[in-house]
Amino acid sequence: RILETLARPVTLDGRKFDVMTSIGIVELDKNYKTPDQVLHDADIALYRAKELERGSWVMFDHNLDAAVKRQRMLLPELKLAVEKIELQMYYQPICSAEDGSVCGFEVLARWQRQNGEWVSPGEFIPLAEDAGLIHEIGLWALEAAASQLEKLNQRNANSQVYVSINIDAESLNDPRFYSAVVAAFDRHRLKPGQLKIELTERGLINDTVAVIPKMNALIQLGCEF
Repeated sequence: RILETLARPVTLDGRKFDVMTSIGIVELDKNYKTPDQVLHDADIALYRAKELERGSWVMFDHNLDAAVKRQRMLLPELKLAVEKIELQMYYQPICSAEDGSVCGFEVLARWQRQNGEWVSPGEFIPLAEDAGLIHEIGLWALEAAASQLEKLNQRNANSQVYVSINIDAESLNDPRFYSAVVAAFDRHRLKPGQLKIELTERGLINDTVAVIPKMNALIQLGCEF
């Protein structure tokens, strides 16, 4: 009823405005000792509601609390790992369906914490996106992949093997990325078609119109999508 009431259009100066509301809910019990503890947990539920579709509500539970605490623990470690280039690059072969030959590699970022735990990309990539670290990871992946391609080309001058890297579509709005692609083709002497870029859906959905011209510019350089 609260959501329905707050969703009604509001008229200001003759114009109607739609207000969307997110709600975090806490079930009071004897475990709470102070009002601040209640507000803390309600705030956690509220932020999770904001991550869902607009006009949502979320009931706080301890699993939610544990997830938020883990994110807060991992974020500074991830920032340091990106800064010190401690992420690892794995190359997954892409094989021809006709004869089984290797025609390329998909570049996969992996992260192992200092305590030895491997953190799933499904966990640290969204964290990197929300923290604005995904651009730095993309630049690192681009340079690492281009350097590996150069080594493959040195072994076989006729090599047409390519690498495919996953890039957040919003990275295309970073002027450093285009410059980095130009530098990669020049410094590592890459051939047209050897660098394939896969864009995440998140950025494409947000601003497809703005992304297309930047994709075309990269295609002119020799990239494929």
